Amino acid sequence: MSRRVLQPFYELKDDAMAMAEFDASHCWGDYGYDIDGDFWWATDERGNRFRFLVEAAADVEHAA
Repeated sequence: MSRRVLQPFYELKDDAMAMAEFDASHCWGDYGYDIDGDFWWATDERGNRFRFLVEAAADVEHAA
């Protein structure tokens, strides 16, 4: 399993979740929201599954 930051940091979680939904919807497959895990997921045309997590940053000022 690999992990990487796809977008810059956001001040509001709602903004970050909207970007996660947008990214998930552009993966060429199915996508949806996992209410229990609080993340967006998507599949690509080969069936690979991706999670789009929104996490709080410890030090946003130095993260960007």
